[in-house]
Amino acid sequence: MTAELETDLEALFRPDWYVAATPEAATFPEGALAHYSLFGWREGRSPHPLFDTAFYLTKAPECLQDNIEPLSHYLSRGWRQMLSPHPLFDPAWYLCENRDVLEAEQDPWLHYLQQGWRQGRSLHPLFDTKWYLALYEDVAEAGVEPLSHYLRKGWLEGRSPHPLFGGPWYQEAYGLEEGINPWLDYIQTGWRAGRSPHPRFDADWYLTKYLDPLAGFEPLQHYLSSGWREGLLPHPDAQLPARAAQSAVQGEKAPLYLELTRGLANLNSGAQSKAALRDEGRRGRLLLVTHDTQLGGAQTVLRLFADWVTARTRFSVGIVAISGGHFRPEFEAIAPVFVLSDHAEADRAAALADWAGADVQAVFVNSIVSGSFYKYWPVETPSVAFIHDCPRSWSATRMRWRWCGSIPIT
Repeated sequence: MTAELETDLEALFRPDWYVAATPEAATFPEGALAHYSLFGWREGRSPHPLFDTAFYLTKAPECLQDNIEPLSHYLSRGWRQMLSPHPLFDPAWYLCENRDVLEAEQDPWLHYLQQGWRQGRSLHPLFDTKWYLALYEDVAEAGVEPLSHYLRKGWLEGRSPHPLFGGPWYQEAYGLEEGINPWLDYIQTGWRAGRSPHPRFDADWYLTKYLDPLAGFEPLQHYLSSGWREGLLPHPDAQLPARAAQSAVQGEKAPLYLELTRGLANLNSGAQSKAALRDEGRRGRLLLVTHDTQLGGAQTVLRLFADWVTARTRFSVGIVAISGGHFRPEFEAIAPVFVLSDHAEADRAAALADWAGADVQAVFVNSIVSGSFYKYWPVETPSVAFIHDCPRSWSATRMRWRWCGSIPIT
């Protein structure tokens, strides 16, 4: 091994990752890297979350035959042979998506690790790097490579890798056993078993209606890359948005992707928004969600709470109603009101995001019925639900309640 390769190996080696998978390496006298170099790779142990030694050895069996450490083999010649270091990474796809890397004749995997992810480039078509870093500010602020973060602990924390993959929803909908990564389950076997990645994308229906099941096309990737351009729909109940023809001008993204990420459009300026709020002594906005603007019990509780928050805290309030009602003026006298039913189904998510703004800190939902709000609000936001009708069937709403965090109301 050359001195340059030794330096590269040392720079890429992740001792915390390695020791977590190989506990005996923690007490090895010469350190974890030496343990990997002498024993670990021969046992199929991996030096990096995105380098799968056992997988790579199936692509380059000469490593075992000629006693060549596999990561060094990849860095010196494997990438030029278009070998993949991980089952989630298709070098041809990455190079086609990033023609500048292809033209510069760079190692695609190394490019991603050294600079690609910081530029918002993705290693896998169903992992949205830019979206993940925008949604999970703690990961961006920590300077952590996002796909490795997700594979190590992000999925365990209920995070999602793509706006069209709802990890916690998938886990609950298909009853996955504890310890199974839902995203990997979908990619490896789930879509072939008819499982859908998101409640707004019916993978089995899409596959049956539009694709040849024997061709082996994963349906969501097909939809995101080319299906939407052909006018294919993501769900049997979906309608082609009137603005679909303009999507090509708006960043070459599928209509459903644009709808689900519209609420994140302002997150790139999130740090500036938070700083401005602090400077002005404000704490941001709370969205209070009601099923209508009538004067029932749950609606009255919400109005009283809105009045209290406005009078006693440094939060501003916005009231979201699933549908209207005769007493809408009484709600508007307390705070601005947005009624979802005032807008066409295809436009609701975008209109809600524009109205809500970039400084929403938490959501209060006044009933199970009001939970349909989350169909149009894809941004993971700390949420509190006032459940006064528990005897009703939870499954009737086809949604999952969970804590996304907490925020003190002062």
